[in-house]
Amino acid sequence: MKFSLGKFPAAVACALALLGAFSQARAVTFIDTTPFWTGGDVCSFGINNTATYGQVITAPLTDVVLQNFTFIMEEPVSLAFAGYVYAWSGTMATGSALFAGPATSVAAGGVFQKITFNTGGITLTGGSQYVLFASASNFFSGHSGRGCWAQPQKSDVYAGGAFVFINNGSNSALWTTSPWTQNFLGTGGDLAFSAYFDTNVSACGHHTVHGHISTVPPSGHNGTVDSVHHGQHGHSVPVGVNCPPHAPGHSPGLTAEPDGQGLFSTSGLLEAPVFVAGVNQDGTLNGMPSELAGRKVLPARRGTVVQLFGSSEGLFLGAEHAGVASEFVPPASGSPLYYTSSLPEVRIGSVAAEVLFSGLAPGLKGVWQINVLIPEGAPTGTAPVAISYEGDELTSIALSIE
Repeated sequence: MKFSLGKFPAAVACALALLGAFSQARAVTFIDTTPFWTGGDVCSFGINNTATYGQVITAPLTDVVLQNFTFIMEEPVSLAFAGYVYAWSGTMATGSALFAGPATSVAAGGVFQKITFNTGGITLTGGSQYVLFASASNFFSGHSGRGCWAQPQKSDVYAGGAFVFINNGSNSALWTTSPWTQNFLGTGGDLAFSAYFDTNVSACGHHTVHGHISTVPPSGHNGTVDSVHHGQHGHSVPVGVNCPPHAPGHSPGLTAEPDGQGLFSTSGLLEAPVFVAGVNQDGTLNGMPSELAGRKVLPARRGTVVQLFGSSEGLFLGAEHAGVASEFVPPASGSPLYYTSSLPEVRIGSVAAEVLFSGLAPGLKGVWQINVLIPEGAPTGTAPVAISYEGDELTSIALSIE
């Protein structure tokens, strides 16, 4: 299969402008120690003790809305616990709960997995310390078991806080009345955790991605050559297609193809890209965000390729997330190309679609592009598009199929 795209549709340019506005409206801060985890753990969390594990953090000075936080846990399914956020006095939790989540448990016992606690957006005070924690204290009745949490190493990975715990059993009142144990993992030792902050300003829906992703050139390029449309000047950029899915995390970061040294990594609880525009194989527009009502939309035929464009908001540059993808412009020439380290799963009208390319759109600032082959079994008419990246659902416009 081979195709090329003509002039970039003005309607898609408008849609991508929405992405730019979205990116500018929402600043983000992402604290993440999970890339430093190499298999170490700290035990035992659960019933009867230790019932409460947590991580002290320092709120960013500007992006002060905590949207969610994650720990990597290995627990039995018989254990119930909840996530909490309190202010931190220096020795213990203080005041009332800023966030108290519902009872939850792991999906599968005996394996380490990321557990996310979505706060709904709580505003903290920049520069102040807080403790993010999970506790089984309020759920002893009918539950049992203990397990371990991931921790990167016994040195100080994150300077803004450290791992803390309290052997409070079923007495949650001790959270704010009794000192917690600190420096158990060495001075400043941390858990493997992440926390996502933003300004809570957005004209678009708020979504989060849970999980670490590294963007590297996909292995096993054995397909034909297609084109990735960069959009700014109507150029077509060659890229290998039919790349098979491959395991995430080959190396931390996004590496330029074929052998560049640049890193582009995405970790932890991220702002989910909202895919707002679709382009058919012949360059016509497909899909219709409400902001582009009145634009001409043409259907795609089964067996042809559609390109989906979305925000890269929440993707971070560098192995240690020194920059953000929303400010990054890949070369318009497509040399090098930037790929996601694992391919998303895409379903069109509930039918699995082959993903031919997933990465940053050349020449566009902060845009994630996914090329998909419309499956022969896709329904005609308006078909919803479901995109999943490492288990997390991303929103997308629907496509018109004929």
